[in-house]
Amino acid sequence: MSTSDEQPLFEQLRDAIRAESPVALATVVEGEFTGAKLIVHPDEQLAGTLGNTDLDRVVARDARGELAAGRSGVRHYGLHGEAREGALSVFIGELGERDAICILTHDAKFDVPAVVSALKTDVGYIGVMGSRRTHDDRTKRLIEAGVDEAGLARLRSPIGLDIGARTPEETAVSITAEIIGRRTGRDAKSLTVTEGPIHG
Repeated sequence: MSTSDEQPLFEQLRDAIRAESPVALATVVEGEFTGAKLIVHPDEQLAGTLGNTDLDRVVARDARGELAAGRSGVRHYGLHGEAREGALSVFIGELGERDAICILTHDAKFDVPAVVSALKTDVGYIGVMGSRRTHDDRTKRLIEAGVDEAGLARLRSPIGLDIGARTPEETAVSITAEIIGRRTGRDAKSLTVTEGPIHG
């Protein structure tokens, strides 16, 4: 296993994405090492650290599995990578302009760290679930956490298109449609730019 620190982490991630090389970014989104990052390549190369070598080794193994399957998601570990423990939550993804992050926590303790971490990536879509009132409160907390106007402008909330979705399945369709619309540059009517209740 080798670790490369010659370039800042996000420059390494950017270069790998531009070269269309497989790469995963693991970020601690909850726990003692919140904000720590590890770049994982399919070979043994790593960059950065999540807090200690044991944790890095276990998360790197899991990240390579996610890379091979083309998935992303949140995994939970002990402080040294122990399985099925909840001391740390780590988001593992392949995060480029064609990727999307949807934050669905509904919990103030989790959504701000998750949004701050998402804003450090190059994803083309960051959606955060919640009502307009929830998003207004979240925005205040994000500003307190140091998020600037440019960062706030990247967020989509309320999340999805205004198609009258009521069920979880319909909501998922409205979110997916918004992601597609943003990716293709179509001017679809987003709940972010409408007013009034988000459920008719």
